[in-house]
Amino acid sequence: WILARYGLAALITRSMSAPRGKGRPRRVRQLGIEVLGTGALLLLGPVVLATAQVGLAFVPLVLLALHAVHRMVRSAGEYERAGRVDGLTGLPNRSALDASVTERGMETTRLALLLLDLDRFRNVNDALGHNVGDRLLVEVADRLAAVVPAHDLVVRLGGDEFAVLATRVDGTAGARRLAHHLAEALNRPFALDG
Repeated sequence: WILARYGLAALITRSMSAPRGKGRPRRVRQLGIEVLGTGALLLLGPVVLATAQVGLAFVPLVLLALHAVHRMVRSAGEYERAGRVDGLTGLPNRSALDASVTERGMETTRLALLLLDLDRFRNVNDALGHNVGDRLLVEVADRLAAVVPAHDLVVRLGGDEFAVLATRVDGTAGARRLAHHLAEALNRPFALDG
C-alpha cells in the first residue's frame, strides 16, 4: 500500500507539473490520472481478499487504505480544476485561457481574443464597498456568459478584467459584432440593492 500510495503521488505530481501546451493535452493527462487511480485501487483488491480470509479484524485497515487512495486521486483532480477557475465568479481564469488558446489554436485557425476592462470600477469599491464590488463582478460575469455563445470562453483575468476567446469568428467583422453585443449587454444598468 505504501508503494502504491507514493508511486501514485509521484506520477500525479509529475503529470500535473508537465509544461502546459507541450506533450500530452490536458484531457489526456486527466484521463491518465483517473486510470492510475483506478489501477491502484484494483491492485489493492487482492490485499482486501487476503485480509478477509485471515480475519475480519484487518478489514477496516484495508478499507482505510483504499479510501485514502481514492481520496488522493479525487483531490488531485479537484486541485487541478480549482487552479483553473476564478473563486469569485466561477468563470475560468487566466490559466484556463492559456490552456484553451493552446488547445483550440491547434484545431482552429480563426480565433479572436477580446479583452474587457470595467471603467471606473474602483469608484464602486470606494463608494459602496468591496462586497458590492464583488457582487457587481459576479453580475458582469453572468451577463457576459449569457451573451457569449457556448462554444466560446468567458474568462476573468483578475480584478475588473475579463476576456472572451471567440473560436468561430468570420474575420474582423465577426469579432466586431461580438464586441458590440458585449458592449450592449454591459451598458444596461446593474441593479444592486436599488
